[in-house]
Amino acid sequence: MALISIALATYNGEKYIEEQIKSILNQSFQDFEIVVQDDCSTDKTYDILKKLATIDNRIYLQKNDSNLGFAKNFEKIVSECKGKFIAFSDQDDIWEEKHLEILLSIIGEKDMACGNSLLVDQYNNSLGYTMKEVVGIENEPSKEGMQWRLFFDNFVQGTAMLVKKELCDKYLPVPEVVKYHDYWLALVASLNNGIAYTSEILLRYRQHGNNVTTNIKGTLFREVYNSFNGFNRKHFLRQVEILSCLEKVVGNVQEINEAKKFYIDCSRRKISNTDLKYFKDHYFEMFFTEKYYFFRKFIYLYM
Repeated sequence: MALISIALATYNGEKYIEEQIKSILNQSFQDFEIVVQDDCSTDKTYDILKKLATIDNRIYLQKNDSNLGFAKNFEKIVSECKGKFIAFSDQDDIWEEKHLEILLSIIGEKDMACGNSLLVDQYNNSLGYTMKEVVGIENEPSKEGMQWRLFFDNFVQGTAMLVKKELCDKYLPVPEVVKYHDYWLALVASLNNGIAYTSEILLRYRQHGNNVTTNIKGTLFREVYNSFNGFNRKHFLRQVEILSCLEKVVGNVQEINEAKKFYIDCSRRKISNTDLKYFKDHYFEMFFTEKYYFFRKFIYLYM
């Protein structure tokens, strides 16, 4: 049995899938299996995968009878993984040679390890910045710092992640309100044995028009735009739901209660000069603990 299972969901990825799988097969650490679940691709993805599976018997390929959608397809893949650890892969990135070696070297007794990625264009040309800069990580956060960061938003990239299989077995499926498996697993890991983080670049994260992440300026623009258009209250209430789901599986944790109270306060109060004093009195210290990240949230409160 392989030590690491690499979970790879595919759907109409013919353009980049061969380059990605070859980058995985070229890893410096070789004790792995690649579990591929194709979700009824209508292009040549499955044919390419079948060809690659004949080259290396560590590639386990299956195709769904009907299109399940990403969330259900992901759950199906994880159930097929047999390794002690699971690494998640997208169909269009390029892994650096020491991707698995680095993650395995830092995970230790923690439930999860994650790292940095370089953003590249569709032709694999560098865009000049990394995910560490996009999400605003200055140094490796403490365990408490990671918890607070994750209570507010996700900074862990699923495709740069290694997680213990037992964590997936215990905390999946992902609650519907959470949407993304990497965020949910990072939340539960931060409240259990913790997360190891490295700023080393583990992969080249391809941007080709269909990604959520495009560029830093675009991301900041969307945040300002959403603030003007009533996004805040919806976001605050959604975070309360997510934290409530988290509370059900990990128990009554003080940090979760404090974060929920913050979001409930935000959703109920129209931020004015008078209310600003309330937030400064109650949350000033929290904002400046992770000052780079929470600076954006502070802007939200002013708006």
